[in-house]
Amino acid sequence: MPEWYLFTVVLGLVSIFGFASKSLLLVWPLFLLAAAMPLIQALRSAADATFTSAPPTVIQQLGLRTLTAALHLIQPLARLRGRLRHGLTPWRRFSHWRLAAPWPGTATIWAERWQSHEQRLASVETAVHAHNALVLRGGSFDPWDLEVRASVLTGVRVRMAVEEHGGGKQLLRFRMWPRWSKPWTFTAVALAMLAALAAVDQAWLVGGAFALLALLLVGRMSLGCATAMAVVRDVLLAGSATDERTVATPAPAFRHVQVETNGNGNGNGAGHQRYPARKVNTIARESHDHASANAMPSAAELSSGEVKARKASA
Repeated sequence: MPEWYLFTVVLGLVSIFGFASKSLLLVWPLFLLAAAMPLIQALRSAADATFTSAPPTVIQQLGLRTLTAALHLIQPLARLRGRLRHGLTPWRRFSHWRLAAPWPGTATIWAERWQSHEQRLASVETAVHAHNALVLRGGSFDPWDLEVRASVLTGVRVRMAVEEHGGGKQLLRFRMWPRWSKPWTFTAVALAMLAALAAVDQAWLVGGAFALLALLLVGRMSLGCATAMAVVRDVLLAGSATDERTVATPAPAFRHVQVETNGNGNGNGAGHQRYPARKVNTIARESHDHASANAMPSAAELSSGEVKARKASA
């Protein structure tokens, strides 16, 4: 794993602070173990390697195995250099920064056009891609449908429920909650613990540095989660479904949107839930069409004289 070398470098930097804080000397064994693991793996791979032609001498065989071990050590470094050079870093982002409350919430949408569950999710996924965000699909047994990521560190998971109504109408309800990366959360907690250990030894400069790193990491994850939440809410509020925009005379796909947020994420906010009423002009148009259809006389209703007159003129 190329990122293992980054982890080893971080442990090495933390170990250097052990000269200022005695508590941080406990990191030295972890640093030595992390540095020795790639070397042990390279030596084992070189010992198990087979060659097409056996070297004639022991020295040549030892040279080939040494070269094989060196290649096993260099190859992850080359991959890490390529990833960092081309932007595949652990702190990269996919979308522009936005601000939204990074806690659970719900969104209620009234849809005038019927679509299947899969089509609705595909429409949301297409709209999220338009915001340059990364979308992951949940599996058959996952308790979520989509996961939106604005960065590698955090994301927002979305679950959709559909309530069918008459006339092809649907009531959609989306539940959104943040998802924090477990490795980076563990890293932030570890940095906070190192800051506390440095404060115990009264190494205020070292403790302040670790505390600042922990705060920066938590802030970076919070910003990524807020951006992903803002992207999801913008997509739901705009009702940007692809198939609705391709209709020749489209009607509004979403007549009413209500977004609720609370600390518990159960969607039972204080806001009153309103269902949209049909427009008056729609009812008037349907009534007019119905009246016009009833007002048209049929051939059976015409008098016999008028029928004969029409035949004679024809």
